[in-house]
Amino acid sequence: MYATLLERHKGLGDILETGETLWTDFNASKSLKIRAWAVPLDMADEMELVAFCAKSRIEPEDVDPFLATILSAVDLAEGEMLALMTAGDVRAVGTVTSTEGGEFSWDQIPLEPFPSGLLVAPQFEVKELTAAEREEIWSHVPKQEEFGASTTGPRYWKIAPGRNAVGWPEWRDKGIASIGWPELGDLTGLSKSEFDIRANECLLKFPDGYKKRGMGQVWTFRGIKPGDKIVANDGKSVVVGIGTVVNGYSYAPNSSFVEGEDYCHQIGVYWESQERRKVNRPDWFSTLKNLSEEDYNEILSAPQVEKTEPEGETLEEIKTFPPPIPCNPQNIILYGPPGTGKTFTTARRALQLILPEQNLDDLSDETVMRVFREKQAQGQAEFVTFHQSYGYEEFVEGLRPVLDAAEEGGEVKYELHDGVFKRIALRAAAEGLLLKDETPGFDTLWAQLLLNVEGEEERLAKSISNKDYVLRISSRGNLQIYPCTVEEDGTISTTRDSGQTAGKELVRLLWDNRNELGPKPEELTTNKTTEFFGRTYGNAGGHQYTALWIAYKELYTLSMSAASRRLDLVAPAARVQQVLDKPSAGGASFSFSADTRQYVLIIDEINRGNISKILGELITILEPDKRLGTPGELKLPLSYSPTHRFAVPPNLHVIGTMNTADRSIALMDVALRRRFTFEELMPDAGIIRQVLQKQVTSKPLIDLIVDVFEALNARIRFIYDRDHQLGHAYFLGVRSLEDLRRVFVERVIPLLQEYFYGAWDKICLVLGCPYTEEGLPERNGSVVKDKAYVAPIISATTFEEEATIGFDHSDYENRLDHCISSRFTRGNDAEVLVPFFLGVLPDKQYEGHKTAFEVVS
Repeated sequence: MYATLLERHKGLGDILETGETLWTDFNASKSLKIRAWAVPLDMADEMELVAFCAKSRIEPEDVDPFLATILSAVDLAEGEMLALMTAGDVRAVGTVTSTEGGEFSWDQIPLEPFPSGLLVAPQFEVKELTAAEREEIWSHVPKQEEFGASTTGPRYWKIAPGRNAVGWPEWRDKGIASIGWPELGDLTGLSKSEFDIRANECLLKFPDGYKKRGMGQVWTFRGIKPGDKIVANDGKSVVVGIGTVVNGYSYAPNSSFVEGEDYCHQIGVYWESQERRKVNRPDWFSTLKNLSEEDYNEILSAPQVEKTEPEGETLEEIKTFPPPIPCNPQNIILYGPPGTGKTFTTARRALQLILPEQNLDDLSDETVMRVFREKQAQGQAEFVTFHQSYGYEEFVEGLRPVLDAAEEGGEVKYELHDGVFKRIALRAAAEGLLLKDETPGFDTLWAQLLLNVEGEEERLAKSISNKDYVLRISSRGNLQIYPCTVEEDGTISTTRDSGQTAGKELVRLLWDNRNELGPKPEELTTNKTTEFFGRTYGNAGGHQYTALWIAYKELYTLSMSAASRRLDLVAPAARVQQVLDKPSAGGASFSFSADTRQYVLIIDEINRGNISKILGELITILEPDKRLGTPGELKLPLSYSPTHRFAVPPNLHVIGTMNTADRSIALMDVALRRRFTFEELMPDAGIIRQVLQKQVTSKPLIDLIVDVFEALNARIRFIYDRDHQLGHAYFLGVRSLEDLRRVFVERVIPLLQEYFYGAWDKICLVLGCPYTEEGLPERNGSVVKDKAYVAPIISATTFEEEATIGFDHSDYENRLDHCISSRFTRGNDAEVLVPFFLGVLPDKQYEGHKTAFEVVS
């Protein structure tokens, strides 16, 4: 190996100079803390191995469980290098792009197999490489660009042009494919390390865990080369186009918008096939995915989707219905005793409905709640708690008093306000609103353009000659442009003296005659514009051509984007209400599918409210078969707005929680029980053990906690019922006997007092220290010594009638006085506390735990 190194670097000078150079390089790489790892793939099937190593991008779904396990065993970090090998031969190398949540992805370079040179090749574990070993292996990697094209032929990619393929018409017409994340800026000439720095800066500004993988996809997109094959898809079941890359990566801000987002990272594509093909690809979760040649050939041979109506204009194609995969509205109530994790479970279930393509199983409760709060802030989730005074007015709609500031004295008047359910229902319904016969008018597009310009500190646009301009708004509401220079550091310098103005009415004139002049911006030439203004006004107006062309192009882009189809300037709730009241207005209708954005309403403690009073007429239209857009849809007038109609959309899910200790499920409103699916969440000792094993090193302590928990619940079930058991959540934070004591004092005993209404004889039964009427132990065995409990959590002394009140009263008898042991409440070390918890256990478990803790009787 060392002879090879000296031969390779003989141009550096003699052996001393070569050694000095290599040592300097080694220290430099060491300071960067970039490690290299040998990753064995010997356990893989040969066919799977070939397919895996041929990929240029590895996503988490490509990594099998065994490989994920051995990768998790080392402290793998982003930017580190991987050498993937079998039997000591290197098959591919990669650079790690993500390790978040125990999921691994990396950029990969397939290689012809070659010997690694390792003296001992790893087989079942990942091995860190020395500097010399890394140098030897990576010396065989061909010198390429950061994402060089494959040396064995074209690569194959699946790219989604937005949700429901809304960006496909623009891709097809412009001959491009594009991807979002404008925050990353221009990636041209950027190295991987420079990209990582920029990506980390974006993560600090936009701390959303679900976007990190998206940024990695942008870097992968940047590496797509001419000759590669592109498949444009609509969801997991339809391919809308197949093409070949003709131009590599370019950065074109504000030239392509998909669903309102600037898809500024672009490649040029010749779309050879524009036929829709039917496929079944359940693993198509992400926007960008590397395909195998076999995948690509299968797609080429997939059957075409029959057209149901003739092709229309580009705007009409945006108005196609989503794939007919129906929504499956969920009405669920999670019920069980307190402390069984119902609230955390509802948040997790809500995210599973909102993010069906994300794997949430490995996320911690803290991460789930953080993401859930983000969805709340975005309006996709709501959380409300029912209580005795909660009513229809807060949940659906009602009149509320407000002060009339316009009137002297501020008189009180009453206004109709929507409740939480109506607000989220209207937002959800807006997702399925189709405006079949309505095209955004000029005024709507112009106002949206001004909003976009006003909302950005520096909005840039390119002229027809590809020069940069900054957009401004004049005091009269016209669009002004100024030539600018964009420096390497992003600084923008402008010259206001040479600006141009695009007057609103002149732009309107061009827009109204776009079929004659264009309609595409590149067809709106200076000759056409000069001739048109000459005919219309008798003068050319050519000196403002650049400003008019940029304004026209901006309007055209808006009209082609899905954002304009949603009429952002009109409040979605108001628009939905208009269509509900007058379904035929504007040819509008509703259509929902599994790909429609989903919404969730969580109702905590649903059984504490008066269900009939709160829901009112909603109890009928909550049924899945009566939801909006279904064959049996039902629209009803509401109590406070009888002139309006209301319906519940199928993409709104309702999840309730119910504490069975407060009210039995048998007592729930019968109509509600018919419309909801009830799922039981009962105490689970296995969850306690699973959590504690990650935090507690003492196995005897874990066993004691679990057995005490099970003993308490067994007695509660025997004495009372299963609905009043103790939840496992109370015990998940226990790390010591002192923590367990605190749970008993602060949680367990108060809850038992509530359950049994202060009946201490039953509380003592549950805690394992029952007494006779004379105050003697009811139990025998090891928990008793000298006719008394060794360490009872509850102590009992006799209240003697005559000694207490001074005489024999006919209405009173001697009775027991119960109290929590003072030694237990004060808190002590483990040696003192162990006997108290051993006393809770059944006799058959006592001795085993006593031995484990080495307690001396």
